[in-house]
Amino acid sequence: MKKHLLHFGLLPLIFLFGFTISGKAQLLFEENFAYPTGDLLTAHGWVAHSGTSNFITTTATSISYPGYLSTGIGNEVSLIATGEDVNKTYTAQTTGTVYASFIVNF
Repeated sequence: MKKHLLHFGLLPLIFLFGFTISGKAQLLFEENFAYPTGDLLTAHGWVAHSGTSNFITTTATSISYPGYLSTGIGNEVSLIATGEDVNKTYTAQTTGTVYASFIVNF
């Protein structure tokens, strides 16, 4: 009987702990390049800060990773060694821990 009491006693703590941790997460930035193939990134909120050739455009999706939540959403971009450089701003994170993930094919 003690075994069951222990399990029922820990279950509410585990349940509460799980919601406490997940309640603090905040998505700072997500980019799936969900734009029509061939569109310039600068047409979708990205800002060019250097380069006057080889403009960055969206291309059809060719890479994926099983289990990655954003696989199969949107398109991708291909970069050439020289040309346009772009950036997109997001809210700064000044405390805590930041996690990042992405799929890249070199």
